[in-house]
Amino acid sequence: MATRLRVTSRDYSRPARGPTVRALHASWHGVGASKWPVLDAESLLDAARRAEGLDDFGDPAFHDPLARLIDATEAEARLHPVGRVITRTRLVTMLRNRLRAEAWFKDHPEILQRPIVAPIVITGLPRTGTTFLQRLLSADPRTRSMLSWEGANPAPLRGRGAALWDTRRVRAGAIHKVIAGLAPDFLACHPIERDGVDEEIILLDHSLLSSLPEVMMHVPTYARWQEAQSQAPAYQMLRRLLLLLDWQRAGQRWLLKTPQHLECLDDLFAVFPDACVVHVHRDPMVSVASTCSMVAHARGFVSDSVDPAEVGRSTLDKLDRMMTRMAETRAQRGGERFVDVYYDDLIASPVAEARRVLEATGLEWTPAAEAAVTGASLDRERDRFGRHVYALEDFALAAEEVRERFAEYRERFELAG
Repeated sequence: MATRLRVTSRDYSRPARGPTVRALHASWHGVGASKWPVLDAESLLDAARRAEGLDDFGDPAFHDPLARLIDATEAEARLHPVGRVITRTRLVTMLRNRLRAEAWFKDHPEILQRPIVAPIVITGLPRTGTTFLQRLLSADPRTRSMLSWEGANPAPLRGRGAALWDTRRVRAGAIHKVIAGLAPDFLACHPIERDGVDEEIILLDHSLLSSLPEVMMHVPTYARWQEAQSQAPAYQMLRRLLLLLDWQRAGQRWLLKTPQHLECLDDLFAVFPDACVVHVHRDPMVSVASTCSMVAHARGFVSDSVDPAEVGRSTLDKLDRMMTRMAETRAQRGGERFVDVYYDDLIASPVAEARRVLEATGLEWTPAAEAAVTGASLDRERDRFGRHVYALEDFALAAEEVRERFAEYRERFELAG
């Protein structure tokens, strides 16, 4: 008998969870709010110091964004008890990673002397096919992508030898099981696999300046502050952590991918001046609704209070701002160091599009590349975590408003239909 395909819920105000997670919720509620995990900057810093036996976090600029994020989280995010556990664990883990990274840099100063040559940077609005393109290009053995488990713990653990490599993979596998239990619908929106390639926004987030918090939580005060800040510290942190990963497993060309780059192209080029940006395009009439759904499911990780209308408004504003900043940078720089890819072409002819991108970024199309990319295109298993369904009206958005907000972008890149 065929297994019925799981379909994601469109009742975003009531996140789907399994029985184990529901029982965990009940147990935490039973102990009372006074005993819920503490979100306090000094407590988080102390926890990281004790866990690692280290005290150098590197550039102290992260202290201000950390404090602002905690304040917004407490005031606005409406975290449930398990959400507080997740948030505290995530922040302490990033602080521990910073401590270990700085220790490795001190012990091996040659790490920061390594070059990062002409990285290939995939970006575009969320839900435009960037993940698919990344997985195709990462099959080429000449490219080096960050794996999911590496993003969770980019700095090697210290003191017990080579087996620690596997320890980090095991930890990441456990995290992914937690994700599946807490927000099963999220994996249908954005599949995550321990040994699969992942977005380096996780590395940018170690600066406490990335856009990831506003995806995971309702923190509008932090989001408004963050978007007005220079992202230079985030991209400097990204470079340092990429060098640390490259020192552990070297590659010929770094292959990066995250939508955040779209609104930070000036900072990206300041740190990686020879980067080649691959901009993937899809009609926002589709990608906006899909992004709203992904954000709503992501927020279901940590809160029982997800407001679809608020998600719709904030997400539309965010994507509009990303397009505005992208257009400004591209107008200033022209077409140099940009490669445009269209979603429909990518889906219809994935191998041909991958070849075009690789050649445009200076990599010869070899028999080995063709075999690897072809294999990756055939290995694509859609809906393996469920079928993602969504609609603009779920988020109180009207098609006409979305069409108007992105009219210039749709016209410029011939997406209007």
